[in-house]
Amino acid sequence: MLVANAALVRRVDTAAREYLVARYSGPGNPMGAEILLDDGLVATRVPFAPRNPLMNRATGLEHVAQIDRLADFYGPSGQLFWVETTPCTPIRVLNALAACGFRIEQHASTLYAAPLPTNDRSTVDAVVVTPVERQSLDEFLDTLNAGFGLPPAALAQLRINQGFWLDVPNWHLFVARHHGRAAAAAVLSIHGEIAYLAAAATLPGFRNRGLQTALIATRIEVARALGATIVTGQAEWGGTSQANMQRAGLSISHLRTIWTNSPEGTAA
Repeated sequence: MLVANAALVRRVDTAAREYLVARYSGPGNPMGAEILLDDGLVATRVPFAPRNPLMNRATGLEHVAQIDRLADFYGPSGQLFWVETTPCTPIRVLNALAACGFRIEQHASTLYAAPLPTNDRSTVDAVVVTPVERQSLDEFLDTLNAGFGLPPAALAQLRINQGFWLDVPNWHLFVARHHGRAAAAAVLSIHGEIAYLAAAATLPGFRNRGLQTALIATRIEVARALGATIVTGQAEWGGTSQANMQRAGLSISHLRTIWTNSPEGTAA
């Protein structure tokens, strides 16, 4: 088993940042997203969703000077933003964030397994996982976004924003059906030998029915077939997604701390 250490943290976090860059670099930039790349730092800004902590977040912060670059990047619009740090983030950077008025909002976990775990594919008979094809892309996107709690009125625009996902190199999209109905969806992205269990969500009425267990098992199986030797994923600390990945054989490599310049009590 590959031991969790600073080198592993950097490798799996690099894969997650590569996924983010691909996610916000769609042809024609339908989301109007802006990306800042600076010596390992990746920051994304999506003006149409200024209070979304996932769309307006910086990861890979390593240098105090990068805090000023983030202020310049987000500052012209007065937009709130979030900064993700890890155990590898230098203490001086953490101190500088606090001195600049950032506060800790939450913790999240990064998980990994190396070698890839052997998954039990014996899931609930009613659940079937299939790869997404062109004709089922809208169904996949609607399922994923509704699973994340986005309102029905936003789904049509999100199809436009995310319609390029099927064409991103090394991305693999999956939908899980329960008794034939699309009920959950997930993304797998491959970064060399690292397989990243990316975005995944289940429709509220279908949770706790083994859908994400099946999606994790399928993605690990595909990752193995593609030659990956490490699988990684991210989740809310202590949440259902973390538990699902742990049951599939992944272990926590490190915790991530999410900082924000949002005032106390301001809804994200």
